[in-house]
Amino acid sequence: MKYIFLLSLFAFSSLLSAQDISTHIPKHSTYIVTINPATHVFNGDMKQVNTLEMFTQSNEYGSKFDYLYGDEDLDWERKNAFAQLFKDIFSNPTITGVDTARKIFIFNDTPDSIHYWAYLLPINNGATFGDYISTHLFSEKKEIKKGSGFSEINAEKISVGWTNSYAIFLFADFDYSHKSTDMYSQLFAADSAAQAQMYQDQMAKAIADSTAMANEMKAQNDSIIPDSVRQNRMNSLMKEQSEMISKLAKDTIPEENYMPDYNSEQSYDYGIDNSQHIIDSTMTAKAMRKLNYLINLSYEESVQDIPNFRNVSEEKSDAVYWFNYGEMMQQYYEKNMLERNSYAYLGMGADTANIQNMWLGSYIVSLVHFEGNVAKMEQRSYFSPALQEHTTGLYAGRVDKKMFKYVKGENLMAFVSMSVNMEKMMKFYGSVYRESLNNSLAGMYGNYYMMMWDMLRVFIDDKTLYNLLDGQFLFAVTDLKPYTASYVTYDFDENFNKTEIRKEKTEIRPEFIMVAGIGQKEDAEKILEILQRANAIKKQNNQYYLINTPGEYDIKMFLAIQNGMLIVTNNEELMLNNLKHGYSRGKAMNGKLKKLGRKSALVAYWDGKKSFELVKKNQQVELSEADKKSLELLQQDVNSGLILGRKGKNGIQRIDMKIELNDPQPGSKQTSFVRFFRLLNSLYLVHSNH
Repeated sequence: MKYIFLLSLFAFSSLLSAQDISTHIPKHSTYIVTINPATHVFNGDMKQVNTLEMFTQSNEYGSKFDYLYGDEDLDWERKNAFAQLFKDIFSNPTITGVDTARKIFIFNDTPDSIHYWAYLLPINNGATFGDYISTHLFSEKKEIKKGSGFSEINAEKISVGWTNSYAIFLFADFDYSHKSTDMYSQLFAADSAAQAQMYQDQMAKAIADSTAMANEMKAQNDSIIPDSVRQNRMNSLMKEQSEMISKLAKDTIPEENYMPDYNSEQSYDYGIDNSQHIIDSTMTAKAMRKLNYLINLSYEESVQDIPNFRNVSEEKSDAVYWFNYGEMMQQYYEKNMLERNSYAYLGMGADTANIQNMWLGSYIVSLVHFEGNVAKMEQRSYFSPALQEHTTGLYAGRVDKKMFKYVKGENLMAFVSMSVNMEKMMKFYGSVYRESLNNSLAGMYGNYYMMMWDMLRVFIDDKTLYNLLDGQFLFAVTDLKPYTASYVTYDFDENFNKTEIRKEKTEIRPEFIMVAGIGQKEDAEKILEILQRANAIKKQNNQYYLINTPGEYDIKMFLAIQNGMLIVTNNEELMLNNLKHGYSRGKAMNGKLKKLGRKSALVAYWDGKKSFELVKKNQQVELSEADKKSLELLQQDVNSGLILGRKGKNGIQRIDMKIELNDPQPGSKQTSFVRFFRLLNSLYLVHSNH
C-alpha cells in the first residue's frame, strides 16, 4: 500500500511539473514577474480593483492608463485592447479561456540586440481564448493559423500563440543601447527613395522566403520548425542582410540627389515612412521566430533549470518579482565590451571578464503577500560565491541608543537607522562598484576622477578611511513646516544694467536630522578646520557650524560634533537649546520607536497617518475637492510602513517590507489587497490633478 501511495504521489508530482508553463521561459531572461491571481479573482478583489480610476481613466490621447510591460510600441487602440484583455481575465475569466487558478508570468529577454517582452498565460479553453483574441485584440478579425495542437496570429506588432494549456504574447523592439543597432541607423541612412525602396524589397523578399519555408515545413509534418533548420535559415538571412547593407554603403548616387526633400510627399511615402514600415515588419518577423523558439524550449534551456527560481516559485505568495541580476550584468558587460573595443585604437579598450563573472549566480527576489490589514514584501538578495566575500557581515550590530535623543518625536514622520562594518562597506564599493564604473563607458571619461581618488588613498591610509566614521547612521524627518529662505534675483535699469537683489520666500519643507557615529574625532575635527578655512562652513557660538549653502547662507543648515557624533540638521531649535544632551524624554521619539530602531542593523519606519496629516495641514494652495477626498482616504487607511533588514546567512541578504493599514471602517468588507490598490489609486489621482 505504501508503494502505491508513493507511486501515486510521484505521478501527481509529474503531472504538476508537466503543467508548469514556466518551462517556456528562457533561463537567460533578465527578470520574471509571477502573478498568482486565484484568491483575488475568486473573492472578487480583482473585479473591484479593475474599476479604479488608475486603470480606467483615459489620458489626453484617448488611451487608458498604461501599466503593462512591453506594449509601448503598439498603437493606442492595440494598447487599450491588450489592457482590456487583462481586465477581462481578472474580472470575467470565462470569456477569455484563461485559467486564473494557475500562475501568470511576465518576462523580459534581451539575448542580442532585440528586447523581447512576453506574457505567458495558463489556458483552460483554447477555443474560447482563440475566439476572444481574434475578435477583440486586433483592428479586424484575424485568421488563425493552426498546426499540430498549436495556433497562432501574427499581426499589428503582436505575436500570440496558444495551445489548450498555455498562451504566449510576444512583443519585440530594438535595444537601443546595443552596438548592433547600427542596422537601425543604416535604415535611416538610406534616405534616398531608391535606397529605401531597395532595402524594403530585400527585406520583403527575406520575410517572404522565411514564411514560405515555414509553410513548407508545416505542410510536410504539421509541426513546428526544428531549431536547427530555423537557425540555419536565420544565418542565411543575416548574411543576405549584411551583403545588402554593404552594397548600400558603396552606392554612388550623386550628392545632389542623395538627400531627399523632406517636405515632399514622395520623400514621406518612400523614404522616412518606409523605413519605419521596414522596422515594424522586421520586429514582427523576429517576434514570430522568437515565439516558435519559446514553444520548443527544452527544460534545460528554461528557467526551471535554475534551482533558485524553482525554490522561490514553490513558496506561497500573491506575486513574485525574480530579477536575474547576474544575467543582467553579463549582458551589460557583453554590450559594454563591444562599445569599449570600438575605442581600443585610442587605448581605451578594456577586458571586463573578471568583473563580469563576479555577478554570475546572483539573484534579487521580491515576494508579495496580502494578509489581514498588512501588505508585505520580502526582498532577498542571493549573492554569488564571488560576492559573498564582500557582502557577508556587511550589516552588523545596532545603532547606539544615544543617537535617538536628538530626534524630536512630536511630529516624527519617518526615520532610517543603519549599522554597517565600514571596512567591509568601503572595500565592497571600492572593489565592486568602482570596478564596475571603471569598466563602463562612463569609466572612459571618468578616469581623471578615479585617478584623483587613487592619489588620495596614497596620502590617506586605509585605516583612516575605514575608521573616520564608525558605521552607525540615523536619519529622521521630524516635521513638515514653513521655512524662510533667501534667494538672488536681478533687476535691470533702462540701460539694461544688471543689479543683484536678494529676496526672501517662505516654503513648506521637511525638518530633518542626520546623525553619524565618529570613529576618529581628531581626524574629523581636522577636516572641519579645512572646511572652515575654505569658507564651506562658519563657526557659530563656538558650538556648531552654519553650512554655507549655494547663495551665501540662503538656507540655514547646521553641523555639529557632539558626544562622539556628527550631527547635520536644519532644526535650529535643536542647535540652540538641546545640543548638549538632546531632547528630554517627553519631547524625544517614544521608547517603542527607539526599541524598533535598534531591532536590527537596518530599520526604516514611516508614520503614514502623521505624514498625510502634516501634508494636509501645511498645504500652501487650496486643494480641490478630489484632492481633499484622496488625502482623507490616505489618512484614514494608512497606519505605517516598515523596512527591516535581517541578518545575512549563506550569502543571502533579506529585507522585510510591509505597509500596515488601519482597521477597515465599520461595514466595509474590502480586503487589504483592495485597500492597498485603493491607496495607490488615491496617490494616482492626486498626481494626475497636478
